[in-house]
Amino acid sequence: MAKIIKQKIKNQSNVLKILFDNDILDYFCEKVKSGDTTNIEAYVSKQYWGLLFENFKRHADTKHNAALDYGYAIVRGTLAKIKQFSAAPPR
Repeated sequence: MAKIIKQKIKNQSNVLKILFDNDILDYFCEKVKSGDTTNIEAYVSKQYWGLLFENFKRHADTKHNAALDYGYAIVRGTLAKIKQFSAAPPR
């Protein structure tokens, strides 16, 4: 799990580097522990979204949240289909 979280933070850091020449999140990549017991993923996410979208609040009624919710719904639907088809016996 720590490997996935580290990669997520690296990806977020890369986006900020490209858009804003900002490497502030690099510091946190190696701070993630197994099980993320220090909750670094949540802290980094708050920093990331705040830098990406000014005054960002995740559950506010904004176009950014609507777009994110739509994207998450597509990802969830795709993962559900993959799970369904991977569990089906071969014909």
